[in-house]
Amino acid sequence: MFSRIIIFTLILTAPLSAFAFDWAQFNLNPADASDESKSFDELAQETIEKLTDEKGRTLTLRYRGEVTEETARSVSILFEKLYSFKSIKASTLNFRVSGNIIDVILIPESFEGISEPTSDYMPAGMLFQQSDSLEYNFRIMKDGIFVRVNGVFIDENELTGKLKDAYNHPRDYMRKRDPEYFLRKLDELESSYARLKHENEKLRYAVMTLHNEGFLWGVYPIDKKAIDEVISLKKSDPSLNKEQLAKALKEKGYEIGEDEIFLILSVYFNEFK
Repeated sequence: MFSRIIIFTLILTAPLSAFAFDWAQFNLNPADASDESKSFDELAQETIEKLTDEKGRTLTLRYRGEVTEETARSVSILFEKLYSFKSIKASTLNFRVSGNIIDVILIPESFEGISEPTSDYMPAGMLFQQSDSLEYNFRIMKDGIFVRVNGVFIDENELTGKLKDAYNHPRDYMRKRDPEYFLRKLDELESSYARLKHENEKLRYAVMTLHNEGFLWGVYPIDKKAIDEVISLKKSDPSLNKEQLAKALKEKGYEIGEDEIFLILSVYFNEFK
């Protein structure tokens, strides 16, 4: 009985490294050969591990409980992806695992195309979150204002393009992502469409009028209500020809000839017969 108590006590008091996950299968190893590469945050109740690969690239990992093989695989994949960026050179990566969500803060050492030190305009680094998809959400500071850069990660080019746009044109970048901006643009497009539609109708009417020549001289405008009626009937039954349309309009009391209906069909339906 006494020996069992001793064994149980030894298990409880064993150092964290005694139960360390074997990261070597994912080409990662403790950053320090001593127990200093692994510690426990009493306040957060989290284990903290510092790992490195053969290239000297480092990461800090915080988690509760034990690391599963699935989690370790996800961490190693993210580690490789974020360190493989060509334009963004990472100094280190800080991981936190919470259930099936992995948060990563990438601390950039440099960003290609921007000479200013990254610590000046991106002091908090770049936050990535892996769950069902990989997303990013971080802020940069430019011209005294904070600009949020966020979205679903597609590839490095898409991300760096947004980052450069936010850095070089911070106010325009923010305005373009403001819902009010899109509403204004939508209103402008609707106004432009209405104006173009009106101008197009005027042009069509002018073309029909110019071709609606009298027997002796001059041109004659076609009754606009008759035009609308022809368009309505033709849309409801595209098989109707000019003779059938002329008969239908005559029954409704419109004075319009087949030649005028031919002009309407030509201009509105590209039908020349």
